[in-house]
Amino acid sequence: MVYCGKPSKGCASCRKRRIRCDQATPSCGQCAKANKECQGYRNLVDLAFRNESSNVIEKAHAKRRQSSIPLSERKANRKSTSSPRTYQWDVTTVASPSLTSKRFTFIAHSSDLNSGEETQCSTPKALSTFSMDPSMEDWGMSYFALVFIKAPGGPVQGSFSTLYETKQVYGALDEILVTGMTATGLAAFANKTKSPELMRRARRKYALALQTINKALGSQIDAVKDSTLQAVLLIAMWETTAGSQQQLLEEWRHHMHGTAALLKLRGRAQLQSPTSFKLFMHASTQVILGCYHRDVPVPPEILELRQEAFSMMGDDPFWRYLQAIDEFTNFRSLIRSGYLHDPESIITSALLIDRELSEIFSSIPADWIYETTLTSTDQDIVFERSYDIYYDYCVAQIWNIMRTARIILNETIYLQLTHLDASWPGFESQFQASADICSRMCGAILRSVPQHLGFVTRVPFQDTSLPSSRTLMSEFPLAMNKSHPVIISSWFLLWPLYTAAAASSASVEMQNYAASILDHIGALTGVQQSAVLASLIRRRAEEFLGRTTDPSIPEGQRNFEYACSVTLEDDLQTETEFSLKCMLEAGMELHISLVP
Repeated sequence: MVYCGKPSKGCASCRKRRIRCDQATPSCGQCAKANKECQGYRNLVDLAFRNESSNVIEKAHAKRRQSSIPLSERKANRKSTSSPRTYQWDVTTVASPSLTSKRFTFIAHSSDLNSGEETQCSTPKALSTFSMDPSMEDWGMSYFALVFIKAPGGPVQGSFSTLYETKQVYGALDEILVTGMTATGLAAFANKTKSPELMRRARRKYALALQTINKALGSQIDAVKDSTLQAVLLIAMWETTAGSQQQLLEEWRHHMHGTAALLKLRGRAQLQSPTSFKLFMHASTQVILGCYHRDVPVPPEILELRQEAFSMMGDDPFWRYLQAIDEFTNFRSLIRSGYLHDPESIITSALLIDRELSEIFSSIPADWIYETTLTSTDQDIVFERSYDIYYDYCVAQIWNIMRTARIILNETIYLQLTHLDASWPGFESQFQASADICSRMCGAILRSVPQHLGFVTRVPFQDTSLPSSRTLMSEFPLAMNKSHPVIISSWFLLWPLYTAAAASSASVEMQNYAASILDHIGALTGVQQSAVLASLIRRRAEEFLGRTTDPSIPEGQRNFEYACSVTLEDDLQTETEFSLKCMLEAGMELHISLVP
């Protein structure tokens, strides 16, 4: 893409007069002084890209016309117009948010290279244009932007949207962010390509990023900047992407302490600007979940700041949803710490949170509503010929976090019912109600798979008679929608998909489908945790078959006893604790995504 200069932020009148615009609202000062009507300001995001379709089409037509000329005629033309050696240059630009490559490769062509042979020319005497060879840093930045950043648009913000906003506001990113993004992008690209050399470069960038962060933390001014907190979150993402299991767990614990200290240091001032507010919600959510997994209380300063943040937003359904998720997290930590141990109290608390989540999602914004669609053909990507269409994967993730919470709540009710006598009031009805809820939530999670993997090609309730409203690609595996950030959206899917397959109400068919999708995600994206979760699902399926076919157990009690004895609780304490931590680094990015 040819650089055409930085677009002016001024209004149309000031741009035409070539004078400085103060960009005041609702009218700039220059227009007000001239008693002119100010036409407002352009959206700079819209100016970042230009439609080059007509130019591309014209070039393709020219190439086709040239190829239609007989080869002998083309050779004759070249001989008649031969001249001393000349240089013909291709210009290639690198899609990098802030870095520009300084490495150039020059390819010399002459009439004696008709065979297509190319020679490297290190110091050509006559240059008209040149070819830019992207550096590894460019690759890292570009790949990070491709797979982790979703530009603003739609009912909710995209993942790491604060980086996008920072770039738009300031025109460039601080070096502390560039280093973290490059390291994370290289690590993700190395996983996908299985390249040891790329991973070595990613580790070197990671070490440099740590040095940069430590330097910033040593400054009272830099320590409270948004860029420092963003860099800490980026490094946590790097460790999720590239770190070993043991290293990840240890580093993850250190990050929780460091992030909590940073949030305390930033204080109430971080709730005043939109970008800082989003960063606080993201980081504080990670701290709360980190405390839950380590069975330690959440720092009271963090809870106080979150309550203040919620009070600023009123009674919006979205904020009620976030508060309910906080209550769910606190409920789980109380059980694991032993503070809440009475079965009846646990069931009562679980039912209250479950009911709150159900009520919130009964009155959601219109853009959150999804459409259930049936397909007439069997497709590997679709479970039982049914899938749901959401506005985008961010909306699907909102629903899936709610469903995951409700599955775990009702699995907990299952377990606690076994400690009560069958004569307990509502025993049978509550067991059946919890089973129905789990079944519905599991099915809905499986129906969201095509949306997360980029196979859905339209928004909900679009007129399917339109040529552009094709719904689902027809084969599997398929070329993905190139504009769909499949790595980050697949990452969002891992933990909900595992929860659905590991639930007691999941059938063998559900488990097999979930395991195959997780294997596919691992092969497609290089996310190694998907293979871990797939193996856990298959192991649970084998245990279920062995348990439910035991002739010593009466047939009517087999499923019930297995449902109560093998729950998600066991996995959360063992292998999936690691996988869940990985999900928190990516899945809880939702709390950035959802802040309006």
